[in-house]
Amino acid sequence: MRRINALMILLAAALPTQALTSSELGAWMTGMPEIKNWLDTHQDQLPEQPAAPGSSMETVFQQGVEQLRGAGLYGDFESLVRAKGFESVERWSVVSTEVTRAFVAIEMEKEAASVTEMQNQLQQVKSMPGMPEEQRQAMINMLEQSLGMIKEAQSAPSADKELVRSHLEEVRGILDSDNPEE
Repeated sequence: MRRINALMILLAAALPTQALTSSELGAWMTGMPEIKNWLDTHQDQLPEQPAAPGSSMETVFQQGVEQLRGAGLYGDFESLVRAKGFESVERWSVVSTEVTRAFVAIEMEKEAASVTEMQNQLQQVKSMPGMPEEQRQAMINMLEQSLGMIKEAQSAPSADKELVRSHLEEVRGILDSDNPEE
């Protein structure tokens, strides 16, 4: 399942932003169960290539598309997302990005203090004496990546957040199904 989540993140590229529409959100909510099922079914055919830490979303996206193409799955996946109402894999990935970004931004509104705590923790780790350098760097990378994701989420347009907020429980159910162990 983690490889499926990683593929969805790989495909969720930050291409030029178009406002999320109600019909796109509806297509996303309706189509995601079958899309996830398809990804689950084909996960073993995809190479396990996590993106390098700090990769741009464009680089991550290109890697995901290349994984689909390299596995000979792009055409089949494109047929599925088109059948679910998207003009292309690329548009599906943009919609997925916008929905996820808006959802995380809504969730983070409740967690403003945790962002400050995470920033403080990052500063503490950077100046902590006696910690092995490899461990310090791993913690710094993890905290910086988390802060980067939060920053990305905070860039969600207000209109996208309001649209997602109007379907929050359904979106939460779809996104939470990505993490059955939680």
